[in-house]
Amino acid sequence: MVHAAWAHRRIGQMVLHGRGASQDMVTVFNFEDDSVEEAVIASDADAQAAFDTIVGDWRTNVMSSWLACMASDYTLPRITMQVLEANGSVDHRLVPTEHNYTTSITGTYSATGATNTTTTCGIIRWKTPLAGKSHRGRTYVPFPGTTAAGQLASAAQTAYATFADAMLARYAAGGGGTFPHFSLTIYSRPYNDHLIYKKVLGVKSVVSSGDYAGNSTNVTARYVDATLRVQRRRELGVGS
Repeated sequence: MVHAAWAHRRIGQMVLHGRGASQDMVTVFNFEDDSVEEAVIASDADAQAAFDTIVGDWRTNVMSSWLACMASDYTLPRITMQVLEANGSVDHRLVPTEHNYTTSITGTYSATGATNTTTTCGIIRWKTPLAGKSHRGRTYVPFPGTTAAGQLASAAQTAYATFADAMLARYAAGGGGTFPHFSLTIYSRPYNDHLIYKKVLGVKSVVSSGDYAGNSTNVTARYVDATLRVQRRRELGVGS
């Protein structure tokens, strides 16, 4: 079966294609437009162009606070933007736009204790007014500042908070930020019915997952997790 049509506003995905220690360090942020922006979008080209404006705005107004979260081992040579969903459509994905940069864009966190271990990450948690897995998200920040106890140093915690607050101020829920009509959002991807294999008390069973039409919930708050985490996808040989 095919899942139901997307019932929310248009969704765009901005991907930071960072590099460090010869590894890809991909970071994803999703955005949802509002009714005002939708009213001036007449085509797929209009939609892609509209979401592309977020990239330029983010570079001008937020990128410096992102780079202040990580050490100089991190570079940002490329950002992509892709429209993922459109109201009333099923899997309305457009070809992503590439934004490549030849100038040096590197991390600027300079306090002592910054790690260059590729799998070690700091965490920013994004919250919405609703509970549940599909209504919350997290950002894995590369090369975090640390202490010997495996915690973010206070300077790094401040840098993370500054970045997260800049994101919320610029792309506040409901398009109410200083860059209006686009909101930072938690995007829960739709999927079609498929089989799930389960094992409970040694007994194997197969159940149907059912169709899922997806969801999006605008971010209203953030939380900086002081405990360092590991992202397996950044292990050597695993890729991004």
